[in-house]
Amino acid sequence: MKKMIYFFVILFCFNPSAVFAQESLELEELVDSFFQEKLNDAEIPGAVIVLIKDGEAVLTKGYGYADINHKIPMSSKTLMNNGSISKIFTATSMMQLYEEGRLKLDQDIKSYLKHPGIVNDLPDNITVHQLLTHTSGLAHRGLGTAVSNQNSLPSLSEYLSSDVIHQIADSGEAMIYSSIGIALLGHLIEEVTNETYDQYVTQHIFLPLEMNHSSTRQTLPPDVKKKIMKRYHLNGNSFLEYSKDYLSTIPPAGGFYVTAEDMEKFLLFHINKGKMANGQLLKAETMNKMHEQQEAQHESLRGRTYGFAEMFMNGERFIFQDGGIPGTDLRLFLAPEHKFGFFLAYNTNNYEVKKEFTSEVVDFLFPPTEKNLMGNLIEKHVQSNGSRWDGQYSMLSYSSNSIEKFLSLFQQIPVRSNGKELIFGSIRYDALKHGVFKRSDQQEYLITDQSRDGNSMIYRGTASYKKLHWYETNGFHFSILAFCLLVFIGTLITVLIRKYKLKNQEFKTFGLVISLFNLIFIAGFFLVFYRTNEWEFIYGLPLSIKLITLLPLINTGYILGYFFIHYKQIKQHKFPFAFLMFTHFLFMGWLMYWRIIGWYF
Repeated sequence: MKKMIYFFVILFCFNPSAVFAQESLELEELVDSFFQEKLNDAEIPGAVIVLIKDGEAVLTKGYGYADINHKIPMSSKTLMNNGSISKIFTATSMMQLYEEGRLKLDQDIKSYLKHPGIVNDLPDNITVHQLLTHTSGLAHRGLGTAVSNQNSLPSLSEYLSSDVIHQIADSGEAMIYSSIGIALLGHLIEEVTNETYDQYVTQHIFLPLEMNHSSTRQTLPPDVKKKIMKRYHLNGNSFLEYSKDYLSTIPPAGGFYVTAEDMEKFLLFHINKGKMANGQLLKAETMNKMHEQQEAQHESLRGRTYGFAEMFMNGERFIFQDGGIPGTDLRLFLAPEHKFGFFLAYNTNNYEVKKEFTSEVVDFLFPPTEKNLMGNLIEKHVQSNGSRWDGQYSMLSYSSNSIEKFLSLFQQIPVRSNGKELIFGSIRYDALKHGVFKRSDQQEYLITDQSRDGNSMIYRGTASYKKLHWYETNGFHFSILAFCLLVFIGTLITVLIRKYKLKNQEFKTFGLVISLFNLIFIAGFFLVFYRTNEWEFIYGLPLSIKLITLLPLINTGYILGYFFIHYKQIKQHKFPFAFLMFTHFLFMGWLMYWRIIGWYF
């Protein structure tokens, strides 16, 4: 009898299907525990997960609520906007056209485009390859990439013709995550196939994969619209629903509608090298090309494939794409070599949840190892000529021809070095060899280099940072702002103090109006900017900010009018008038530099 028991024990231990079933059960318990904790701690209202292991779907499950008020549970059939996950569908479509020979990856995209409003805004020599790997040099844009009313929804070509294309680096020089670049690929699909983006994706991806509940359309029938999960933001200890609809102006890069049930089929298609239930949608070699690293800024840095970014954890290589719209966060995560992947979505914005989930699942399936897949650097500390890299850096991201440029004022990173280490913000990197630094507390690298035009650059992961000139730094610009504030406040105090007998009575009204209007604008702008939810800007510049930016322009009109009407009085008392006017126009120049005024919306 004991021998029989031992036999079955041994049989179980060496039975792959039994081991697979046991590991899958443990994995489901881990996932259940993770999301139950997040729900209990009110970090998310609801979530849905698809898990693929060894090329099979082992878990497709919802947690919490898709609609809190009506107690509708999250499920695999819940309809949701997939945000930037749509970029993977666009990249997959491009690989189909490449496989069919209908386009070349190294071809200048201008040769495929016909719309003059788009072609005229494009610089030369941007290829399909560069757009797919985010190395085109085109800036990212978040402002105005969605509308809340279908009557305001432009076509893709109309949107791309509206002065949203802006190059901030030479093509092929640096990685700059660019939704506009992927949107251009969506338009390229339309030009090459003579089909709309919606028609192409529906006919060539959704239908073959039997993704029957997915749609790239932004406007859905009322009965279908009711099924879309509600989107929430945390307000204190409770979740408040986003009231605005989200309609993307760039669906190829900014989102359309899917269910977890459909995403399971899309995941299996990618993990199983182009296979689908009834055949092969793309050749295995095409899928391998899509999943391989195509660009990296250094052998020690993670890079990009055609559509995905790389991630290295526990000595293993993964590829992924994140998505996010107001009230929704998503992640598509794959290890094609291990036939593993997952799709995760939840109805609030909390980046830490997908970060923690990824870490827990990867640690469970791929325990930590000392294996290094990020280059073959010798871990030897050296003396590096690091001082030349000291200064303020700004990540190459947003366009400098819109008010989004103002965001970079608050995102500059100080870099200091002493030869043996480089301090990036507050993170320390040890010098390994000239131009290569390794983070002190983990396996992460930083590269210093020069751009083609001689600018000092830092590359970190898939992000590129440019060293700023002294006149671009926040220290310089905050000094200008502080000077203007002091002059306006000082002038206001001077003309309002009753005990002080202002000899120049003509200056009193002039100084009061100019200083008061500018101070009201500064206080109002920063207050409105600070109190506006960051996701509001995705719908364009809020009306409150547009209105308040009129104040400096009104002030300028007042100054010019006063100057021509009261020229004689000004000529008699030159200094106070000239000094205040100089300060005002300095302030106007500062506002124009940061694209705050000038209707750069």
